[in-house]
Amino acid sequence: MAHSFRYRLCYVCVVLEELPRIARHLPLLFAYNGHWQPFALRDADYLGPGPGSIREKLIRTVRDHVRSARTVLGPASTAS
Repeated sequence: MAHSFRYRLCYVCVVLEELPRIARHLPLLFAYNGHWQPFALRDADYLGPGPGSIREKLIRTVRDHVRSARTVLGPASTAS
């Protein structure tokens, strides 16, 4: 018999710009770039090391991928 791990997951969808406001309104439950609350998000844990918020790093990553696609595929194939 194979071994396996089973655990429950919870997914939460939030607007990235709202993270600081959510942390202010739920300080005992949620932390943004803080510690010791049951739920916390830190910018440093997402999209690799480096400066910037999760939103800023996401925008930078998407721009880099689009730029790479245009370089490889050419501008005509990425136009709408």
